[in-house]
Amino acid sequence: MDKKQSKPVISARISPLRRLYKALDDSLTRSELEQLKLLLTPEQLSRKDGENITSACDLFDHLEKICVIGQNDLTLLSELLDTIKRRDLKTLVANFTNTPSPLSCLDKAIRDATTCREWLEIHYKDKMAYINPIAFCESGFRLPLLDVYTKLKLVIRSPRGFEETCKDFRQAFATDGATRILIEGDPGIGKSTFCRKIALDWANKTEPMLERFKLLIVLELRQLVESGDIIQGIFDQLLPTSSEVERVNLQQFMTANQRDILIVLDGADELKESLKGEIMKLVEGDRKSVV
Repeated sequence: MDKKQSKPVISARISPLRRLYKALDDSLTRSELEQLKLLLTPEQLSRKDGENITSACDLFDHLEKICVIGQNDLTLLSELLDTIKRRDLKTLVANFTNTPSPLSCLDKAIRDATTCREWLEIHYKDKMAYINPIAFCESGFRLPLLDVYTKLKLVIRSPRGFEETCKDFRQAFATDGATRILIEGDPGIGKSTFCRKIALDWANKTEPMLERFKLLIVLELRQLVESGDIIQGIFDQLLPTSSEVERVNLQQFMTANQRDILIVLDGADELKESLKGEIMKLVEGDRKSVV
């Protein structure tokens, strides 16, 4: 006698809404199901459709198909359960409605990038808005950056060696779709101050050329201590420990939005020799972000 072969078990992920329908179906009696069907209008449930519906799950599927209930709107379902005096099940529906849906990886990345931007704007407005004109002064004497800033005379040098004087940095950003811009100058000429001014303009939304960047990252290379990891540098230098931004989410956002991110690296000559390799991978790599 042949042994009866068992059918393979196929596991499927049941959505939270489907689990709710099943819980309601298990709790409703046949009589209550018929009451629910009678409460619906002919537009919501025709006689023919009503005859074919034999379970509460079938009824809820039908209502979802004609778009009168759904993931984001279970108002009708709550009203029906209230009418047949099943307030316990109405509470079950209310609890489902008030439970936030799990965020996708993309949603988490966007959420954390938005939070990161808010913290960056706060940091730049607080830390970049003032300069200390006397480095060795211990009194904390500071001057508002916008009151003392003087535009630098920039000279654009093409890969072929041609030079062209431009009025301000906006012309440099608009040159042939450049994604790598190197600013050279003697010590004390104002390179770091220029970086601070860019960050402050972005945070204050006063420079249209910078508004296209969703994130603007200003890092002091001399403060990179353990690695040339840009993401870690953001957490170490720019974000407070209470930011609640997750590294994996921020990295995912930056990878997916490289054209919309400006990375400003200040003090290349102060970078530790052991870290130059990692930074050069960023500068010379095929990333689409602007550095």
